Amino acid sequence: MTDSASPLPPEDWPPEALIDAGRQLRAAGRPTEALAAFEIAGRKAPQAVAAWSGLALANFDLSRYHLAAAAFERAVELAPDDPILWRNLGHVRMLAAWPAPAADALERAVALDPANLGAWNDLGNAYCGMWDRVPKAVAAYDRALALDPTRAEILSRRLVALAFDETVDDIALWGAHRAYGAKVEALAGPRTSPPVANPDPDRRLVVAYLSGNLFAHIMSAELRTLFACHDRAAFDVRVYDVSPTRDAVTEELRALVPDWRFVRDLDDEALAAAIRREDVDILVHSMGHWQNNRLGTIARRAAPLQVEYLPQSPAVGLAACDAYVVDPWLSGGGALARLSGDRIFELPSGYGTTSMLPDLSVPPPPRARGRPFTFASFNRVAKISRGTVRRWAEVLARVPEARLLVKIPERFDAAEEARMRGDWAQLGLDVARVTVRGHAEGADYWATFGEADVLLDCVPFNGGRTTTCGAWMGVPTVTEKGRPIYGRLGECVMSRLGLPEFAAEDADGYVALAVAVARDPARLDAIRGSLRARFAASTLLGSERHVRELEELYRRLWRGRCVNPSV
Repeated sequence: MTDSASPLPPEDWPPEALIDAGRQLRAAGRPTEALAAFEIAGRKAPQAVAAWSGLALANFDLSRYHLAAAAFERAVELAPDDPILWRNLGHVRMLAAWPAPAADALERAVALDPANLGAWNDLGNAYCGMWDRVPKAVAAYDRALALDPTRAEILSRRLVALAFDETVDDIALWGAHRAYGAKVEALAGPRTSPPVANPDPDRRLVVAYLSGNLFAHIMSAELRTLFACHDRAAFDVRVYDVSPTRDAVTEELRALVPDWRFVRDLDDEALAAAIRREDVDILVHSMGHWQNNRLGTIARRAAPLQVEYLPQSPAVGLAACDAYVVDPWLSGGGALARLSGDRIFELPSGYGTTSMLPDLSVPPPPRARGRPFTFASFNRVAKISRGTVRRWAEVLARVPEARLLVKIPERFDAAEEARMRGDWAQLGLDVARVTVRGHAEGADYWATFGEADVLLDCVPFNGGRTTTCGAWMGVPTVTEKGRPIYGRLGECVMSRLGLPEFAAEDADGYVALAVAVARDPARLDAIRGSLRARFAASTLLGSERHVRELEELYRRLWRGRCVNPSV
């Protein structure tokens, strides 16, 4: 950081000049130098709110969210009536995976400024990271939408929150998804599907994948096999990347698909127009309504055929979606077709195939090391419904020597843990036998599976990736069949491993199954010892069979489209 017009070093600049320099450096995309300017300003003028706010923003630019939060905390001490500072503090706390402290800051922001749409949206996100706050999350999203009903991304977040709520019935849940589709397509305006320029049913097709999760994210593990195994003679593969960040995983995936476009900065209208111009035949979207979804591009009919692959939502709700790809387990024996307005297609071997699993040996279970039998859950806290806790309470009551490990991806403070434990105790859970762990990454995450004898799933929203990771590490999951898609994820994984008996029909069956597994250690040992081999032999791991089935579906859909090439 230099100033050619002045011989003075930055340490001798007045605070106002340092703050101004920091702002200019941030605007120029030089956050490290901006950080230095704001740090000096803060030392010289510790009461200057702008210095602390600037320091926070520079740390934010560098993805140093804990340090950004610390600087914003100092800023709100100095300016406690500034709603923007409180909103920013809440936002970076969420990015640092601290939902409860984030909610505290965001509640202050909306109290000071009830018209702060961003704060209401962030507050909904924070509540979704807390125990038993899903109804409050929906209410926060509703407040944001009351300020701007056109915000499709908030409509999507609201739908995700509804899926966590065990009190929402089928009619309300699927009705909300259809209402979303009608609203978003109305906002997009009347659209027709691009005509098929070359209606040859057997030609090489341009298949493009639209995703906002092409970095170190669970979806990347699902897409990697597909990118690697696609038949390039039959399909010209392309990627439209709208991810919020890039990392080493992005580069690994890009090596598999050279035709890769970073298009995050295009809005839905511009992106749809670009896809139309580039003659994409089939546009494939993934993960439904979850973050960074860009479903507005699908609503604008960017390609002649549009497919939802690897869905994590009960429905898409868009008439512009031509195919919603599931499997015999996720469809719930045809229940999904009856509930959803989407066009349902099943892949016989399973709806997805994973990769990027660590080359780690399967650890012995706690019981084999002389420790108490340990049930465990590795799911995000919003999935731990009251019904889930009641099931766990009954299991522990019937296996009095057992303990329960609850591992959640969010961070939490002592007050939040105390609130959770108090509520769980009222639901009948013996919390003295429960250990709660928060955020862990990398080796620490995988090592925790060595502390579990068996996993207990959540209802109504099952674990997906956690169930898969558990199986890879030799830990089976007791699950329960629920609603199609998100209430059948556990059944899908365990059935594909050849263990359909681990999916109970109802709550009583879930409890009985968990108790029976704990009471038959020899059978459990045999299952745990077989899981890695079952995994390797299944279609869960890097399956070319899965890719061929998906390609066959693409071709079948394309042939149907060629019958009416101008529609």
